[in-house]
Amino acid sequence: MRKIILTLGILISSNAFADGAFDGVNAQVGIGFANLASENNWSGYGNYKYGEKAFLGNASLGYSYKLTNQFNIAANAFYGFGSDKSGGRPDDYNTIYKTKDVWGVVIEPGYYFSENTLGFLKIGYANASSEFIDSRSKSDYGSSDGFLYGFGVKQALQDHLYFGVEAYQIDFSKSDSVYNVRYSSNTNNKPSVTYGGLTLGYNFGSDYKYESDKNNHPGAFNGVNAQFGLGFAEKSSRSDWPYGSSNRYDVSDKGSLANLSVGYSYNFHNQFNIATNLFYALGSNQAGEWRSSYKWKIKDVWGLSIEPGYYFSDSTLGYLKTGYAMASSEVVASGDNAHYGTTGGFLYGMGFKQLLTDNIYIGLETYQIDLSKSKTVISEGGSATTNKPSLTYGGLTIGYKF
Repeated sequence: MRKIILTLGILISSNAFADGAFDGVNAQVGIGFANLASENNWSGYGNYKYGEKAFLGNASLGYSYKLTNQFNIAANAFYGFGSDKSGGRPDDYNTIYKTKDVWGVVIEPGYYFSENTLGFLKIGYANASSEFIDSRSKSDYGSSDGFLYGFGVKQALQDHLYFGVEAYQIDFSKSDSVYNVRYSSNTNNKPSVTYGGLTLGYNFGSDYKYESDKNNHPGAFNGVNAQFGLGFAEKSSRSDWPYGSSNRYDVSDKGSLANLSVGYSYNFHNQFNIATNLFYALGSNQAGEWRSSYKWKIKDVWGLSIEPGYYFSDSTLGYLKTGYAMASSEVVASGDNAHYGTTGGFLYGMGFKQLLTDNIYIGLETYQIDLSKSKTVISEGGSATTNKPSLTYGGLTIGYKF
């Protein structure tokens, strides 16, 4: 009896703390879409919220450990690279803001939905430097500390090799004030980064042997579904507005965004899937600010997406998002309002869905919407102006399959 109990204890213990697919040291690279923003103040002038969309990459080195049969903890250090432009007025003496040298340390508490699929939250510290540059002056704001938050999914492909999707936002602290001689003004800056992208990684340490999750009954998401999403977003406006020597304004603002969608999903050839859905977004409509008096807005965002996907297990679906979206935009200013009307544009992104019960699922998705330039309109103050809106989003979803 004693030997049986001891044997059972060893088996239970070894199962509870079995090697995870991502255990050990890992290295990964990521690439995706982003928005870099600069919220700043100039004494004697006012508040400004500049920003610009971009493509970014990142490289990270970390360690992952499976705590129990399903719970995981990981930590990594990362460095971001790519575009560093974060808005400005490029026609006004080539005035631009930059956010650069972004790095950080992240903790990722996670949950194994299957032996090969890990979902996780991202919480951490980040640092970046920022600056203002034009053809006649420069203001170096120095380094700003920041709080990083987000989420992601990793999917093992074979022994040691994995890929995933992640989205995060970094809110940096306000810099110290610096003095700009040309404008005779004290100025400070508060950068931010909104990011969503794909990752590809290699695990150096795990003894885990990859076995494909059984996929005998794909189609868990077949049929009509409805879902709700909630996340973070950055809305941007590239606006042509003649004012003095300046014509173009690259502005943006971050905020929370929700979306509602209804769609239909169908699997074919066993593991492949195709889905389509109609969505409407609601939440913050702020999309940039200039000199405290001109405020851009993007609202009534809706669209139709097609989502080609792949079943990694009977209950785990990864997919790409492609589609068409529409939104209206405007600038609000005392005595100088301008309504740009509705424009359409291309939506692209990616996501994961994980079935929890027969009908309920959760997931994450991140996407970018690049809307076309509006027609030229005349503001209330008599200026001819256009606008080209865009939106960067990352969020969690919960859905019901009918």
